[in-house]
Amino acid sequence: MLVTVLASQVDAVLPALAASAARTICFMFNTFEPLDRLRDAVGPERAAFGFPAILAWLDDGVLTTRIVTRGPLLTPVSDPAWARVFTAAGIPTVVEPDMQSWLRTHAAFVVPGMIASVRAHERRVGISWSEAMALARASDEGFRLVRKLGDAIVPAAMVTYSRVPTVATAALLWAMSRSPSIRRTGAAGPGESRTLIDMMSAAAPDHTRALLAVRP
Repeated sequence: MLVTVLASQVDAVLPALAASAARTICFMFNTFEPLDRLRDAVGPERAAFGFPAILAWLDDGVLTTRIVTRGPLLTPVSDPAWARVFTAAGIPTVVEPDMQSWLRTHAAFVVPGMIASVRAHERRVGISWSEAMALARASDEGFRLVRKLGDAIVPAAMVTYSRVPTVATAALLWAMSRSPSIRRTGAAGPGESRTLIDMMSAAAPDHTRALLAVRP
């Protein structure tokens, strides 16, 4: 069974998942919370975790998707059996045994970009340089938080990205917000980035000032 709801929606389906006869239950969505809670809810022997490396955007209510088929950020899953299933279905997938670290790293990476795309979508214009710098500082803080909590920065490409100077991250976010394809992803709204920042703040309230400053 695949669980692809938003993190804010998963509690509503946990009772049904726990009662199901599924042999494995693979949770695939953005989250910053520890994975033990989900694992315990369905049974450690049944729980698997992953993330779909699939881009999506809305144009006038029409959903368009694109599977990531190359590069360092392919779909990761914790269970080799799921990796084989997805790869055979045309979704190149890698096995990642430390999905909690992967998901927390991904949250630190993706939240600033999400916020930039939402603002650009709403205004039909790219973000300002001061906004880009604020988002870059939030990105830096997110990566520091992952390390502070004892998780690793994974995959290897994210180690490199996490060490990029703040001004370079700001320049990337500033440029991304001017891309029509990135701007279209902002149609999804601010809900997911807001949820992820709240999770990050709950994990370490005294270490998320920059993230809370950009919270939508």
